[in-house]
Amino acid sequence: MIAKSKPAVGYIRMSSDQQQDSPARQRRDVQALADRMGYEIIKWYEDHGLTGTESSERKDFQKLLSDAKAGSFGAVLLSEQSRMSREDIFDCMQHWRLFRDAGVSIITCQRGELKFDNLGGVITAILDQYGAREESLKLADRVVSGKRLAVTRGQKQGGLPFGYDREVLDESGKLMRRVTCHETFAKPMNWSTRLVISSDHIAVANVSRIESQLADVRAKLERATENLALANREDIPGITKLLAGWREQESTLKDKLRQANGQHAPSSEAMAVMNRLDDLLSRLDEANREKLAFAIRQTVKRITLRRERRQNERHRITLWDGVIELRDDLGVVGVIPLTDDDMPSPGRWRDAVALMRERGEAVYVQEVADALGINKAFTSRLLAQAVLSGKVRNLGHQKGWIATK
Repeated sequence: MIAKSKPAVGYIRMSSDQQQDSPARQRRDVQALADRMGYEIIKWYEDHGLTGTESSERKDFQKLLSDAKAGSFGAVLLSEQSRMSREDIFDCMQHWRLFRDAGVSIITCQRGELKFDNLGGVITAILDQYGAREESLKLADRVVSGKRLAVTRGQKQGGLPFGYDREVLDESGKLMRRVTCHETFAKPMNWSTRLVISSDHIAVANVSRIESQLADVRAKLERATENLALANREDIPGITKLLAGWREQESTLKDKLRQANGQHAPSSEAMAVMNRLDDLLSRLDEANREKLAFAIRQTVKRITLRRERRQNERHRITLWDGVIELRDDLGVVGVIPLTDDDMPSPGRWRDAVALMRERGEAVYVQEVADALGINKAFTSRLLAQAVLSGKVRNLGHQKGWIATK
């Protein structure tokens, strides 16, 4: 037996959640490889249900790359080279170089250690990577081809289309159940299904009519609210009564619209998001992208962005603003305004604005040029664009520039 003295890590990836035995099989094979070569697995990295063609989407693989730089292990072990990546050769070479520079060996059950210190080893690794990439492309072609064939035969692909129900038939063709578009139902293998128009198609057809009625009521409310400020004292009670009636109509129409769209009361998850909204908005950069997307779907009704282009004789810039509208049933009145400062828009002149805001005092061309690492001519152009935006003010000859309040 070889004494286990060399620290290593294991990496496991399966590209489909249906490969139930794949993680266990890979772990078993990698552990046997470690035992044979005298490595001790100090940590496992696993990505489940993720393709090998997009390494940026694999969180554990990205963690493996960053941990490799720390030098806490000397090798990464995997069942075969394609488990690490099915990317293009040139993309994969970036991973190989990172491991090589960190002094980390790549060892597979299939080929042993990938050798990058001789031409034969490099060629072998490239050929295996090319084969893994080609196999991924062929598999994708086969899947697409199969779906095309199914569509030409009239077979449904993907989820249940909106506005349709499923009729579930047994092996003799007898109707056993009708499943609405809002339900899930797993049928026995030998049963079949067929699509039929949804039982609530009438409500769907009424959506446009309800939306039109709601728009009319809101227009009346807006006009009446404006008139209330200009009305004579004796007319105020009548206008107030009209407003109360229209607000009641608005509430009723909003409920009907939610029902027609298949919407329900906000979930407990949505209300939890609303209770922590201020804290969440201040920590968006730290958020898990999948959970953030879920939170947005639960709470946001619409995001509207507006673009304004400003220009003078020599310069042109683009500014942004907009609003975030939350779902009507969350109990939050109004909208969240968006300003140009909230938008991650490109433009080096924005860096100049940020510098002035950070300093909180007047700055000069040379200071901005030194801070941004650019020449004075380009700095003058950025400062002119910043003034055009209205976020910066020129104090005059030899007095510098300062950020506006």
